[in-house]
Amino acid sequence: MTLRPFLGCLPVLVTWFAFSPPLIQTQVIFTADQTPTPDPQAFLKLLNLSSSDSNSRWYYSKSDGNRLWQFNITDVGCQSARLHLSSFDLKGEDRLAVYGIASDGERVGEEIFRRNSGRDGDVFTHRVWADHLMLQFYASNSQSQFDINYVQYGDCDRSTDNRVGSVCGHKDWENAVCYATKYPDIYRIASGVVKLQYVHKNVVYSGTAFKVSDDGRFLTNYHCLRIKKVMPSVELMVHYDSDNCLRKQGHVSMTLHGDSLLWTSGSTKLDASIITVQEANKAIYIPCLHMSSSDPLIGRQIAIIQHPDGESKKIAIKSDKDVSGNCTIESTCEKVDYCYRCDTDEGSSGSPVVDFKSGNVVALHHFGGCPNSGVKISSVRMAAGNNMGVCSKDPVINAAVLWAHNNKTYFFQGSQYWLYDDDCDCVASGYPKQIGPNWKGLPNNLDAAVTSNRRTYFFKGSQYWKYDDNNNHVADGYPKDISSEWHLPNNLDAAIKHTNNKIYFFKGNQFWRYNEIMGRIDYGYPHTVDSHTWPGLPSNLDAAIVWSNGRSYFFKAKQYYRYKVLDGSYPKSICEMWKGMPCY
Repeated sequence: MTLRPFLGCLPVLVTWFAFSPPLIQTQVIFTADQTPTPDPQAFLKLLNLSSSDSNSRWYYSKSDGNRLWQFNITDVGCQSARLHLSSFDLKGEDRLAVYGIASDGERVGEEIFRRNSGRDGDVFTHRVWADHLMLQFYASNSQSQFDINYVQYGDCDRSTDNRVGSVCGHKDWENAVCYATKYPDIYRIASGVVKLQYVHKNVVYSGTAFKVSDDGRFLTNYHCLRIKKVMPSVELMVHYDSDNCLRKQGHVSMTLHGDSLLWTSGSTKLDASIITVQEANKAIYIPCLHMSSSDPLIGRQIAIIQHPDGESKKIAIKSDKDVSGNCTIESTCEKVDYCYRCDTDEGSSGSPVVDFKSGNVVALHHFGGCPNSGVKISSVRMAAGNNMGVCSKDPVINAAVLWAHNNKTYFFQGSQYWLYDDDCDCVASGYPKQIGPNWKGLPNNLDAAVTSNRRTYFFKGSQYWKYDDNNNHVADGYPKDISSEWHLPNNLDAAIKHTNNKIYFFKGNQFWRYNEIMGRIDYGYPHTVDSHTWPGLPSNLDAAIVWSNGRSYFFKAKQYYRYKVLDGSYPKSICEMWKGMPCY
């Protein structure tokens, strides 16, 4: 095995210690009658700092009896900061305000701490983007205390840093905003990618993560985030984007805070971790990224959405080291990885590698070295299972079929399948099972399936398979080409033999009607799925099947529709009504 460098989860404070010692560990006790300390140098001495290595100043106001501590953020070449406080214990009516002062003098990002506010013990204040970080204490007649552990600066100038990264040739990435007009679909997907930042052993690390589920789960690298105790320090900076094509740093519209380390791969082979956030109700406004249901071909064009070097969001689409001039998948490497020469750098770990055409995630970037590489997302999904959650775009079901051999219903998703038992109206005992050993010759991640003339057919990409029911394996001579045999497009969404004995194939917002007797597509097709043809039925279906009750069922994401004349009470939840079906 070739050893490859981890050029991704960036220790962003290592070079900043000269500006501000990361660990102060000085207990500060305030009382209402405490003698004020007007001399900044005396206060700095109290905190074991000196004027030569700190940009903080202490002020005292006799008029309102409060104490004010100021950090000059921009003086140390940074744009943001937050505090870590421990043994945090406010008494009586005492309160603490943490806020920023912007260049125009505006007070921004204020956060108020009070007694019984649920923020006792170890506390990270919210990050503020401003010129100055202010800590203001309002004293009453009670005694309060807290330890000021360290100031965590962020978004600092690293222009003089000579680290070796994984830029292959010229640096070809661009600020995300540069592609807003030219590649709007990729730019829209980028909204689900966030900057990851956290603290471990008093060092701040930076990487990239992206949203993978409707309920606010985010995926990043295991080598970046694998220790539960760092979760209270985790920040996800949403829309950390520059407003023009030239500026390195950007603005943040919202910061989410880590809640739990839900799942890890346990090693750097799959190199994946899934986390949840405290503000799940806010995370709903961030789009989740759709995971690819199949592995792309070598040579497929890709894009990598990332926060290299902890900077504002970048998108790598072009590559001067690729013959085509675009980022493409160069090869399969390390068995579960794809290799590419798309530019990345420290801070890019955890970035989604997306298929340029579909926008689906095909890999999780994690290694540098030119070629750089990402873990196949199909491998991550299989290992994570239900922990991945559901993105509203993700199919719960890839394909469904009433198998002619035993007249039973089977559902397929990824590498697994389920037998649905009519008697109990639930998944049969012992399922799901793996497709490979039980449906010999069939691939994973199917697109559609249908039974025609008592033969069962499966479709994926540009190919289809006829299944030999008697011998329980794919028939000899298959797979074959869909377009030449069925005269249908590739990458179908769903197929169903409807109650009129015609087979309907769906893709996007179109459908084709197939005549079994004539062995061809009926004249005039495709038609559009709309209020005249299939009223109430959505486009971009995932699967379809005719049930034993004669009703047709259509599946999309987490919902299903029952159709004869469409029942107005639909759609309904697959997870709630089809007992035992996958709900991730």
